[in-house]
Amino acid sequence: MKKTGEENKSSTKSLDIKNIIIALMSVLLTLSLLFNFLILGRLSNIQDNLNCEGLQDGLFHQMNSTLDKIRHLRQQVIDREVIKEDDIIGVPIDNQLKEDIKEYNKLVSMLRGFFSEMAIETIIAVLEPRNEDGEIYAPDTRNYLELPSEVREYTEIIADLSLYRDCTELLCNHPRLAYIISHEGGGSYGLWPYLWHTEYLREQDYIRESLNRLFELVEKIITSLDNEYEQLRQGDRNLVCP
Repeated sequence: MKKTGEENKSSTKSLDIKNIIIALMSVLLTLSLLFNFLILGRLSNIQDNLNCEGLQDGLFHQMNSTLDKIRHLRQQVIDREVIKEDDIIGVPIDNQLKEDIKEYNKLVSMLRGFFSEMAIETIIAVLEPRNEDGEIYAPDTRNYLELPSEVREYTEIIADLSLYRDCTELLCNHPRLAYIISHEGGGSYGLWPYLWHTEYLREQDYIRESLNRLFELVEKIITSLDNEYEQLRQGDRNLVCP
């Protein structure tokens, strides 16, 4: 009987140890599963962040490229350059703005040509450049490349500045023109810049109307580009990963 009791006690202790071991293994398994779950969740978050950051980088690059194009386009208008089709590729502009740019291009080309002819006549009258035969060059645009380089340079400067509302001030203050204007002799005494958009265009209704229309388009196009630029910048600020 005593031996049997001892065996029962030994058997009970063995079962208790097994139960403890099983319980510990269950706890360890649970902890292992929980640890793996947390690790996988962490890795998933890291991957999501990387994906989000990669997407952000791509969007930021694309948006910055578009903003650069808008800035470049705006500067072209300020400089009165003709805008090519390639210059507006990738720029989010509506049909109305496209039509405004087309009209702007036509006016810039036409007016620059008109004022180039006026400039050639004026510069030749002021400088009186002479050819090899000692004769003053004829103000003929058909032989433009045969004119002295100095005449062509002044002509291009004057034609460009003529496309601005404050052209008189720009002409008088230009470093290449200021000297010849201030030292000009003859009947005009350097008054021609002050008559450029007024007296000289008195009988040129179409040119005056075209010039005023160009000024309107310049302001309209720049305003539209500025608005588009600000909208894109606002969208840039909203590109933030959660």
